[in-house]
Amino acid sequence: MQLHDGLLGSLQDSSLPEVTSRLSEARVNTEATAVLLVSLSPTATCVDILCCDDNNSDSEKQSLVMPKHAQLLLSMTEMSATLPGCDFEWPEALTICSSQNVIVGGIKDFQGNIIGAVLIVLRCHQLTSHQKHYASIARQQIELSLQYKLIQHPFTDKLAEKIQLLNEIGRISHVGGWELDIHAGLVSWTRETYLLFGVTPGRDITVERALANFPQVSREKITKAMKAAIKSLSTFALEVEYINAEGYRRWLKMTGTPQSEVTSSHQDKVYRIYGSVQDITEHKRLSDTQHNYTEYLSTILDSISDALVTIDEEGTVITANNTVEHVLGYDADELIGQDIFILVPKVESQNTKEYLKTFMEGGRKTAKASPENHLVSHKNGGLIPVDISLSSFHFDMQKRIVLVFRDMSVRKQLADQVYQAAYYDNITQLPNAKLFEKGLKCVIRKAGVTYADIYCAQIVIDNISQYKQAFGQPTADYVMRILASRLTRTFSKPFVVFKGAENSFYLLYEDIIIEEDIDARHAIDAVRQQFTDEVCSDITLHNSPHKIYAVVTICQLKGMETSVTKVRHMLGDGYNQLSEDQVNAPVVFHSASSVGYDRYNFIRQSLGAAVSNHELFIELQPQYESDGSMVCAEALVRWQHPQLGLITPAEFIPIAEESDAIVEIGQWVMNECGKLLYECNKSGLRTRLSINISAKHMARADFSEKMLAVIAHWNIPNGSLTIELREAALIGSFALVRTSMKELADKGVSFSIDHFGSGNLNLSYLRDLCIKEVKLDRHFIDEEGENGAQSPLLNSIFDIAKIFELRTVAEGIENNTQFNDAIKRGCHVFQGYFLDKPLNVRDWRAKLPVK
Repeated sequence: MQLHDGLLGSLQDSSLPEVTSRLSEARVNTEATAVLLVSLSPTATCVDILCCDDNNSDSEKQSLVMPKHAQLLLSMTEMSATLPGCDFEWPEALTICSSQNVIVGGIKDFQGNIIGAVLIVLRCHQLTSHQKHYASIARQQIELSLQYKLIQHPFTDKLAEKIQLLNEIGRISHVGGWELDIHAGLVSWTRETYLLFGVTPGRDITVERALANFPQVSREKITKAMKAAIKSLSTFALEVEYINAEGYRRWLKMTGTPQSEVTSSHQDKVYRIYGSVQDITEHKRLSDTQHNYTEYLSTILDSISDALVTIDEEGTVITANNTVEHVLGYDADELIGQDIFILVPKVESQNTKEYLKTFMEGGRKTAKASPENHLVSHKNGGLIPVDISLSSFHFDMQKRIVLVFRDMSVRKQLADQVYQAAYYDNITQLPNAKLFEKGLKCVIRKAGVTYADIYCAQIVIDNISQYKQAFGQPTADYVMRILASRLTRTFSKPFVVFKGAENSFYLLYEDIIIEEDIDARHAIDAVRQQFTDEVCSDITLHNSPHKIYAVVTICQLKGMETSVTKVRHMLGDGYNQLSEDQVNAPVVFHSASSVGYDRYNFIRQSLGAAVSNHELFIELQPQYESDGSMVCAEALVRWQHPQLGLITPAEFIPIAEESDAIVEIGQWVMNECGKLLYECNKSGLRTRLSINISAKHMARADFSEKMLAVIAHWNIPNGSLTIELREAALIGSFALVRTSMKELADKGVSFSIDHFGSGNLNLSYLRDLCIKEVKLDRHFIDEEGENGAQSPLLNSIFDIAKIFELRTVAEGIENNTQFNDAIKRGCHVFQGYFLDKPLNVRDWRAKLPVK
């Protein structure tokens, strides 16, 4: 998040009457105590009150302290949820606000930078829909008004023009600029400096961040030079090592000039230091390796594995190292005096001949190894592939050209094999996800420098597993090859197609997208129709047409605002968010949003404190027998986030599964259920609880130990607790799970398999493990209700349950038809919204039967 307060502060006098009117109108419409407009500082939490509504005008020009989490919410939502007023530090005239509630909304400029905020102080904790509507309108009105004023500001165009000119000069000369504000402790960089250190242009830079790219020795030199400059008011220039964005150590020339002002005591005081930075690695390397020993140089040249010759402007060989005999078959003395073109074969040599002549006749000083191999003549008459590098220099006022021939015969063959295996898919021969990330990184870098957009898409073939099950793996591979061919035929340059995971592809637009590029816009607008008409049309197998079901997640973002990690997450998350009905459509398009990624990161960071901050609570969904008696309840964890509100388990549990947070949450749920069973037992209430445990938690070596500790602490009776496991927990860590299950079963804990029949469970597990219950996946219940006919697969599942004497639980009962069908099937227990929704602890306890 970027905060800018300069231009907003300079507009306050000319904008006050109009803004005051907007604030007063918002106060009346939202029934608020006060409505304020504040200007935000990049680092400090203390903010200036620029304008207030009519009733609170005494507070203008004063300051208040705005907490960091309130500022963080500005970049995540237009209007936040209510925040406690006591989190803020108010001026004396607004102390009443401490006991009330506050919602905050960000004010942005046209570049998306947050330059201020609207604070609405309310007596109520929950806003009505009308209040939310009026609050949003007030924020938008003020933002549009201020943006209009910013456009009209006399210094806006001049400032932008000067900044653009400075950045262009830095780009051409490869010199970056920097400035240190000593009072504020902030550092400003030009664009070239951002690129030099591999930092996204526009990010706020502190002194600590500015020094992060320097090793300790360099930091000490810079600090010493700064202190000397401040003390003596003198400029400095030093050469230090730094670490670039790829992690390599390079050399930097840094200059600095102090700027001072005369204090009241008539002394000069430095208030800022500014200067330049320039990469001098190559210059440093050359100056350190200049040796004047001919014999030493000759030894080096003869030791390299490449053939090296020098020629004059006419193409006559002047010198050659000893390696030419190994590479080209000629003795060095034998080659000297010959025309260089004796090495160029007469057949298939036009490209190599033009390559050499162009360099010899042109004014270039260097030419790196060509992207394709050249063929040169060996003394024995054969042709060998080589890379040719050229460079020129002047000796005794005469031009000399250096040619380096690198034999690529074996190396090229091995390199091609390794490169093909590492970067290309074996089935489709398309470049794989590694090359996609590499290309994406390149496009993002170019778009970030030019403020342009990037465009890519993920294509998931959703029914490829069905082809595999029906026809086998070779047919599934054949389908993927056909789709790969269609993609490459449909999307030509600058589009590039990549192969992703087993059933996915990526599409990347390799050029950056600027607003004025009409052709690029048209090409991107046509993508959806091309997917539907050309890529995902029916495919013929065994003389029959078959449907292709695909989910296409499209991502178009500003290069300045993204990274490879962010794009990969957004593409994957787009598919995961689709409902089952959407996935079963022929072609589903989904536009990825960065808001979801920001929310994902915020939730991931907040998970660690969810338990300690007492933000989690449980609800209980009753389970009934056919006669209507409650026999059990499934414990469902819920999360009431202080800023984001209620977050569903479907959203935060997968995020928790990525770290050890799921273990902490699982331990908390076990303890809460143990406590609840203890309280019910003490009150004479009969009940049984069921807990979902993740595969990651169950596989831990200390799981059974901690579970037994909970049972002992709350004195849980035998048969009162059931642990629900997904089939994945049994498949992935069978040995660990079996030991833990046996220990817990001996203490009266029952085990149930959740979503039974939806995975690849080996039936031997039902025999070897102490499983007492299976819960049928709601997919089977839904299917039964829709079709009306009995499903053979469901019949098989009930037969398995009867053979192993397992209790069956039908979950997802939504209507009377499903309920009656489940009873006819012989289900023992039933769960679903038709019978009861998840209840809070108090309402659930009220329904429990007394012992």
